[in-house]
Amino acid sequence: MIELITAVGTDIGRVREINEDAFSVRRIDHDSYCMIIADGMGGHKAGETASRRACSIIGDRICASLADCEWNSDSVFEVMQESISAANKTLYSAQLTDSELAGMGTTVVAVVVKGNRAFVCNVGDSRLYYISDDIVQITKDHSYVQDLLDKGLISETEAADHPNKNIITRAVGTDIDVSADVFELECASDSKIVMCTDGLSNFVTDKDILAIVTSNTPQVANKLLIEAANNNGGRDNITVINIDFGEV
Repeated sequence: MIELITAVGTDIGRVREINEDAFSVRRIDHDSYCMIIADGMGGHKAGETASRRACSIIGDRICASLADCEWNSDSVFEVMQESISAANKTLYSAQLTDSELAGMGTTVVAVVVKGNRAFVCNVGDSRLYYISDDIVQITKDHSYVQDLLDKGLISETEAADHPNKNIITRAVGTDIDVSADVFELECASDSKIVMCTDGLSNFVTDKDILAIVTSNTPQVANKLLIEAANNNGGRDNITVINIDFGEV
């Protein structure tokens, strides 16, 4: 039997004036949960508005729909994608009618966990990692730098320090339609999932994330991950959700 332990941490970082990250952690029923991280963008307070609204809309719709849903992959992913589409339409419409929200958008990485199964959707460059014996990045960034990598135009080393790392090619709220990538995982007992914004992944290496997460409780690991990102510059907001699939 799997016992799920979840910890959440967020920090403004050392440079930004506001925290444009948002998160949501909700219980759907006795053995299923919905967790979301969003990293907003836009002028004024548009980024903060985008990430918070997206988490609220997506979380509300997923939990309401899955409470009475048949738990198979197609059904769960349909609910998750429809929820992200609903958030996209709301944000896109809002920025067309409110000049202060012009350019508003947000990344989203969402996971629904039921027992040892995890259903993942992502838009943008917020990430989800799966950790067992090693660390594996499950999501794939929708970013300019990732496109260059895919085309073989730059190396992994060049990508790590590329000046255009912050340019994303897909976001919730910036266009009339949006498409989310989907992934399904079967999680072993004692494995872990780490969800994060690029305020963590851009400043802490995968190797260091693995070492911190596997050596500490989820609560302590989150604190140490945020400290590491800040110690390495802290030039962005940092948000992380750590999920531990413990065995009872």
